[in-house]
Amino acid sequence: MNKSGQKDIIKVKKFGEDMGESIPFSEVYRNYKNSEYQRLEEEEIPPNMKEIVKKYFIKLDE
Repeated sequence: MNKSGQKDIIKVKKFGEDMGESIPFSEVYRNYKNSEYQRLEEEEIPPNMKEIVKKYFIKLDE
């Protein structure tokens, strides 16, 4: 809680069913990449920002 009495809440997505379960990085990365590409199509994002996001993932895939 901050000084003005407001709370900051951060929502996180849970991967896996069991506590401590590990998921391969490639699967997590693929899910994240697909999710972000979907958002690029669904949300109003300036075209130059879309290109930056796409270039980011292309660079990570190298």
